[in-house]
Amino acid sequence: MTGWSKAGPVVGAKHDTNPTLRPHGLISHAWRWGAGFISAGAGLVSILSYTHSIKAKFDPDSVAVSGLTAVRWVGVTPALDTASSIGDTINLAVTATDPRGNALLGAPTVWTSSDSIVASVDSAGTVVARSTGTAAIAVTVGRKVATAHVVVRQEPAEVRIVGDSIIRVPEGERSQVVGYVADARRQKILGLAVRWRSADPSVAAVDSVGNVTGTAPGRTTFTAMHDGMVTQVPAEVYPVPGSLTLVGGDGQRAPAGRRVANPVAVQVVSRSGRPIEGVPVQFVLPEGAGETDPRSGSSDAQGIVRATWTLAGVPGRQSLTVSAEGVASHTVVTAEAEPVGANTRLAQVNENLEGPAGEGLPDPVVVRVTDSSGVSLADVPVAWSVDDDGSIVASESRTDSLGEARGRWTLGSRSGVQRAYVQVG
Repeated sequence: MTGWSKAGPVVGAKHDTNPTLRPHGLISHAWRWGAGFISAGAGLVSILSYTHSIKAKFDPDSVAVSGLTAVRWVGVTPALDTASSIGDTINLAVTATDPRGNALLGAPTVWTSSDSIVASVDSAGTVVARSTGTAAIAVTVGRKVATAHVVVRQEPAEVRIVGDSIIRVPEGERSQVVGYVADARRQKILGLAVRWRSADPSVAAVDSVGNVTGTAPGRTTFTAMHDGMVTQVPAEVYPVPGSLTLVGGDGQRAPAGRRVANPVAVQVVSRSGRPIEGVPVQFVLPEGAGETDPRSGSSDAQGIVRATWTLAGVPGRQSLTVSAEGVASHTVVTAEAEPVGANTRLAQVNENLEGPAGEGLPDPVVVRVTDSSGVSLADVPVAWSVDDDGSIVASESRTDSLGEARGRWTLGSRSGVQRAYVQVG
């Protein structure tokens, strides 16, 4: 056999106390040192290999997909697309490859929009059109970026009208209709206007920008147009109460506390003089000043409302106020409550009147009118007369707040007793 070995002691031989290196011992030490160097080198290679593995996992320029595979190219499709309506969606697809051109599956992506007001994008690459304009949509895989461009350009699809399904305009008043051009998702397209037309301007007129005038009660149709697109909406002009006219029951007379002979009748007419049906009407009296039946009502097909009127128990002029909804002014109806003889008293205030025949008395003749309990009756009509060739002139035709009435009496030419007469009511 051949090989290197260290000389061992010989039994019975004297131990060498001063050993010296022999040639084969030096070579043995060198071999052991070389083996240690080779072992250290293998460890270093192992450490470098582990470090490279860590780098492959965490280096942003590489993605660990099916092992240690670097991302070398990223593409997005479609690279350019157009949305024709606000709210449209576009699905973008991303492709990433390794250095050998193999597609990488499951690589994480980050999506961004250069203008989210124009177009937004979610984590799956779905783009939503928000407003007119252009936006760049970028996708990042590792440190590789690909970009697509999205153009939002609304295309007219229809004309739409804002508001109810029917346009209602008061007679004689102005209003406005609003329409717009919309895309396929019914979103308004800015900068495009519609034009208007009325089928019957004698009922309702509309100008090109939508200003409406209610001409006369009736129905017609408005048409909104833009570049061959047409939408129609019905329009109605409804009558508006213009005035309240008294047609019967004014100026009647009846005993105090009794009903007048004829009902009070009023008519509601529109601004163009047409009767209006269904308008609420109120008959209003002061507290305790009689009553009407009904107190309120609605106008009939001829615009008329009727009510009976029972006067208050106090003699004199009485009034009834009638108002209609939508009419600014009200109508006043008057009636005369005649004194009831059993409840009326007439007394002369100044007595022992005398003067030269044919001349006027220096003081007026005064009478006072009261009811049976002595309460003065104001605003009661009083009439004067004389039985000789004299005359008497009333200072007022009705009693004042004290229930008094006065007359200037010019005596007749005959000497003696002369008489004057007073009629109340």
